[in-house]
Amino acid sequence: MSPYSRLIQDHGLTIAVFDSLPHGVLVVDQDGTIVLANSGMERIFGYTPKELVGSSLELLIPESSRSSHRKLRSNYLNSPEERIMGSGRELNGRRKDGEEIAIEIGLNPVLRSEGALVVASVVDVSRRRKTERELASLHADLQQLTYGISHELKAPLRSISGFVQVLAERYSESLDDKAHDFIQRSVNAVERLQNQVN
Repeated sequence: MSPYSRLIQDHGLTIAVFDSLPHGVLVVDQDGTIVLANSGMERIFGYTPKELVGSSLELLIPESSRSSHRKLRSNYLNSPEERIMGSGRELNGRRKDGEEIAIEIGLNPVLRSEGALVVASVVDVSRRRKTERELASLHADLQQLTYGISHELKAPLRSISGFVQVLAERYSESLDDKAHDFIQRSVNAVERLQNQVN
């Protein structure tokens, strides 16, 4: 049993509970070395906990972001606090097979006399991001469709309204009250429909 496994047991938790969490959890030391990983990390990244323990955290970071991540990690350790990362912005991790995946991370520092540890909770949000992109695309298509329908409906409504008004003006004196009522109802109906189209 590693000294970090004892850290979990000292706080009343067991490795079994740690491994049963539905998301990935890492414990990282101040040098960026992974000291503990649960089986959720394997489901997300493809590395077994044994492969992760002792490795650099940058193993899970896309190559294009590794150097900037080291600086961010160092800055975080200068003033560690509970933090959610990836919410509202794109944050990617790198799987064992090289595939990049969308993730969200929650960070919690554990301050100790022998050096800070950071507990990172990792959630794969690839499906959600894909669904969000699909919904955004559908929304754009729907807006375009409704604009087209609206445009197509406005022209005939203007024609109907115009013809009804011409009838009212040209034949006003020869129409009885019932005909005027029908014309007014028609004008009102067209106006309501135009408002709904708008």
